[in-house]
Amino acid sequence: MTQQLPAISGTAMFLLGAGASRDGGLPTSVEATHRLLDIVRTLQVSWIPSAVSLGAIELLDRVVEVLGAGVDFEVLISSVRVLDNRDAELLGPFVAEWDSRVATIDEEHSGALGNILAIGLRRMLLISREDLSSFDYLRPLVELGRRDSGVTIATLNYDLSIEDQAHRWQVSIDRGFREFDAGERQVWSASGIRLLKLHGSVDWSRPSQWIKAGHVARFPFVESVDPAADEDAPVLIVGPGNKLRPDPLFTNLYSNLLEQFEQHQRVVVIGYSFRDEHINEAIENWLLRDQRRQLVVVGPGLPDLGAPAMTWADGGVEIQGLTRVLRPVINSHPHQVPPLLVDGRRVAFVHTTARDGIAEAAPLP
Repeated sequence: MTQQLPAISGTAMFLLGAGASRDGGLPTSVEATHRLLDIVRTLQVSWIPSAVSLGAIELLDRVVEVLGAGVDFEVLISSVRVLDNRDAELLGPFVAEWDSRVATIDEEHSGALGNILAIGLRRMLLISREDLSSFDYLRPLVELGRRDSGVTIATLNYDLSIEDQAHRWQVSIDRGFREFDAGERQVWSASGIRLLKLHGSVDWSRPSQWIKAGHVARFPFVESVDPAADEDAPVLIVGPGNKLRPDPLFTNLYSNLLEQFEQHQRVVVIGYSFRDEHINEAIENWLLRDQRRQLVVVGPGLPDLGAPAMTWADGGVEIQGLTRVLRPVINSHPHQVPPLLVDGRRVAFVHTTARDGIAEAAPLP
């Protein structure tokens, strides 16, 4: 690290994006699409009739042909869900008019395909359990749970890498799933890991007996005892754009994220690409409300400001997504720079991967 972070009172909380799991071997983006397609084309789900499953895979081939083999896996899954609910989409009638292939899609097939893709995504992400040592770099983060005050980790990832490492190193962990799903207020333990899985988890499921062809049930959600053998659709928010959902589980998770932000003076963001507007808005509002707060962003794809490790926002930088806080910093007119960034000590960037960056960030006070 080229520059020490200034000391502040209190502890840091962490926000993890896809880059935090990538170093452990989990695929992302287009690579994930290729692996997902290989899995789902041979996936057998007992509660989906074989004829329906076959029709769903034929539909998948048509969708991939339209979108292209280089499509991001989240775009692929979202496209299938739009097709499944096309009658409720405002553009549905127009699209059917423009392309006759849409009108020929069997609703049973599109509904089955959505669930098959979700189950396939779970199978793909469970490769994190094949070699737990590949996620050893998460241990400094997990070990913070042993402190008297514990540690809060919010993650946008669906995998179980944090949970598995916590169990491996015998650190207590609480995800608040039952309370959040029931709409109850979560009372966290003072110690251990407080894990907020903002976009769902591969071991949260929608039981298939509540699912009808072409529809996805809202309730109930359950925690899977054996995710690898689970044939129920996982509870995941997948897709580009807005990922804030009205289900009590996710609204309560987001509400608790805001509460946790307010209890911390430093937020360390690791491997997040700033593409989720509601998350960006939460970070911006948190940072703007108190001049003492600090944001640390860890990632290899950050703008290069000429320093080998850590640089400060006063050097001039922009992260797409944090427009109100960071974009004005690149303006050459000093009087247009927001007061919160005048001292250059509010936002720090660590130009490295999660594997190396967590070791730097976890010891923060």
